[in-house]
Formats: sequence, structure tokens, C-alpha cells
Amino acid sequence: MGKTTISKIVVETCSAIWDKLLPTYLPEPTVDMWKSNSKDFYKNWNFPNCLGSIDGKHMRINQPQNSGSMYYNYKHFFSIHLLAVSDANYKFVMVDIGAYGRESDGGVLKNSEFFKKLQNKELNIPNNAELPNTNIKVPYTFIGDEAFPLLVNILRPYPGKQLINNNKKTVFNYRLSRARRTVKNTFGILSSKWRILNKVIETNIENAIIITRAVCILHNVVLTHNKQPIQNIIQSLSEEKIANISDGRRNNRFSTDARDTREIFANYFIINLFKYIIDMIDIDTLITEVEKEECLWNINSSNYMEKHCKTKAWINVASVIFKNWDTFSSKKQESYAKNEQAAACRQRVDTSVERVLTIVCSTEFILY
Repeated sequence: MGKTTISKIVVETCSAIWDKLLPTYLPEPTVDMWKSNSKDFYKNWNFPNCLGSIDGKHMRINQPQNSGSMYYNYKHFFSIHLLAVSDANYKFVMVDIGAYGRESDGGVLKNSEFFKKLQNKELNIPNNAELPNTNIKVPYTFIGDEAFPLLVNILRPYPGKQLINNNKKTVFNYRLSRARRTVKNTFGILSSKWRILNKVIETNIENAIIITRAVCILHNVVLTHNKQPIQNIIQSLSEEKIANISDGRRNNRFSTDARDTREIFANYFIINLFKYIIDMIDIDTLITEVEKEECLWNINSSNYMEKHCKTKAWINVASVIFKNWDTFSSKKQESYAKNEQAAACRQRVDTSVERVLTIVCSTEFILY
């Protein structure tokens, strides 16, 4: 059988896979489906009112004829763009395939059919809902990285320069980045399962789009019927395929309503964090233990500037206030102590509840 014939068979098969399986494995979401996604995000990733995680991926292709630099991306290879929204269980909810590789994630989003429907309120997004354990109503949102615009229905992290000595924004960024890992993990699973994506797709643009569509929908088919725990798949992937850090271009324009929505979420996360702290530890005990370690708060102490003394002091404090401290490994204990020490160095520690809570709030233990 000739190469041309095989090529036609592959393309026809991929087209049939997309056409036949689309209604079942990548349907247009309904209100109930969006609400189900939101419940999963809150249950699995502790992020309420989240409809999906959005990001882009570059699919390598050969340079198309007479295309100039239209398909040449900032990573210095030719590609078409895969823009995707994933749910909390690493399945695709929406895909947009075929944009020029030179476009940023934000630019691809702006020109996508998904964005047009979002702007025209045609995505069947549920009405505003209350945040868990509050009477505050906020919109359902998608979450993305700095490359995407901040909108009422799309949240992105605070810029790094706003995080200095700002625990509220730091906690918000942590929560958002943790939940946003779902789409990065989705791309990692996709590349791991379908090795054609790990090299150049050696065909024309139209066929590359058809193949990528088929791969995306087969990804959902596999995860739907896969009996292996999804975490086993995630752990088997390399860090290169599942990266948490965005290297896309940034989009800094946003409206007042979008800013206010992000602020509501940020306030919600920090308030719940303080409630968690208060429920988890005895504040009086914490203050008493900090008072015992003068090197943490007394600038006249001879050990005030000694890092190893402060690390030891924080270990002493943590061993008392955390009931399960003995179950931590020595490496993890040292890590928590260093985080507490770093927070203490940023401001003088006194015995007020507010100051002590701020320090504890900054630790890795609380964030996880």
C-alpha cells in the first residue's frame, strides 16, 4: 500500500473519530455539566465556582510553504496552537486548534469561538452562586495564567511585584496555580499517551489540525474508560511534561468588575485560611511558645541574627503547636521551620495574635 493511500486513510479515520465521538466525549457543556465541574474543582483542588482551567500548547509542525513567520512561535519552532479548557479530572471540556503559532495564548483566546460565546453569554454558564459557607455570590469562572486577560469569568494570578508582604494575594496565587495544574497535567498526559505530539507532525496544516482533534477526543475516551487511578498516570510523567510555571506572554488589561471578582476570591481564601489556623492550633499556646524563644522577637538577643538558632527555635515551637509533628520527616520539619523563619525575618515578631497568625499563615504547612 502506498504512502499516499495510507496518508488518506489516516486523515479520514481521524476525521471520522472526531465527527462520531464529539457528541459523546466532548459535547457542548450544559448548566448541569458546568456545575458538576465546579463541584469537582472544589472537592479536588479547593477552588470554588471554577468551571475549568485554560491554557495553550504548541503542536510542532513543518514550516508551511509561503507562511513567513506566521507559524514561528516564541519558543523558536513552527507550530499550530492548541487552546484548551480542562476539567478537574484532566479531561478536555473545550479545544480550539489551528491558530498561528506566533500568537500568544491571550491572542488565540480573543479570536476563538469559545471567547465569542463567553462574551455573548452563550456558554450555558450558571448564574452567580454563593461561595461555600458564605452568603457572598460570585460568578463562575475559568482560571488561567498571566497570559490571559483578567475578566469577570476568567481569573489570573496577581503580578509578582504585588506579592511582597501581601499574604492575601500570595495565598490566592497559590490556590489558583494549584487548581490550574489540571490543564498542565492534561497536556502532560496527552503528550505521554500520544507520542506523535512529541515530535514534528509531518503533514500539512489542515491534516495536522485533524490529527490533533482526533488525539484530543481519544484522550477523553481513554480517561473515561481507564481503570487505572489517574494519580498513577500523573506520577509517571516527567516534570518537563507537567510544568507549573507559565512561560507565555502576559496580558495586563482588565476591568473594574474583573478586579473586584478576583479580590472577593482572594478575601475568601485568606479568611478561610485564618479560620483553619484558629481551628487547628491553640493560639494561646502558640503565643506562649514564641515568647519562650527570644531569638525570634527580641532584637537585643545575641542570637537574633543567627539563622540556625531561629530554625531550631521554630522547630521547638512547631513541635508543640502541631499535634502530628512527630509524623513529619526530618526534611519536612526543617522545610517548615525555614519557611517560618523566612516569614519572621520580614517583620519583627511580637506577642500579638495578629502578628503570630501572619507568620504562621506564611508557612508551607498551612498552604498545603
